[in-house]
Amino acid sequence: MKKNNPPSRVKVVCIGNRLRGDDAAGRYVADLLRKNGGIDVVEASSPLEILDVITSDTSHLIVVDAVENGGNPGKIHRLEIEDLISKNISYSSTHLLSLPETIKLLTALGEFGGKITLFGVEGADFGYGEKLSPKVEEACRKIANMIKIMFAWKTSSNLKTIRRKQASNRHNL
Repeated sequence: MKKNNPPSRVKVVCIGNRLRGDDAAGRYVADLLRKNGGIDVVEASSPLEILDVITSDTSHLIVVDAVENGGNPGKIHRLEIEDLISKNISYSSTHLLSLPETIKLLTALGEFGGKITLFGVEGADFGYGEKLSPKVEEACRKIANMIKIMFAWKTSSNLKTIRRKQASNRHNL
């Protein structure tokens, strides 16, 4: 697990395997987020590693992972923890313990009471290879931009800049 730890109460966990095609989506988002710095980004190979990342000062956990739900490659799923727990939402993963199961375990154990946002991107090819499919790569860029805006909203007092970024991001979706 690689960490980049500026002081922050917002943590972004990017899950994936760089050697399994579109499964590397989370890792690619981590690369994009690190370019600007200032965001606490953790790379993980499995959702279970989230349990090692949560600290007492974490108020918002953002998780990025590739999913296989039969949707169109590159489709972005954004779920809040309330959606995941209260509704029976299907969210498939390539991991032994799925991301929703890990999050449910985390909340059931009482280990984390903060806000949790999940970003899943539909993958096309999870076979061995180091290249993301073009639609997944494009979706990863959009997710990174959404996270930057979310992070800026939590840490910035300049609302005009944030609103401009939000408007720009809406046009790019």
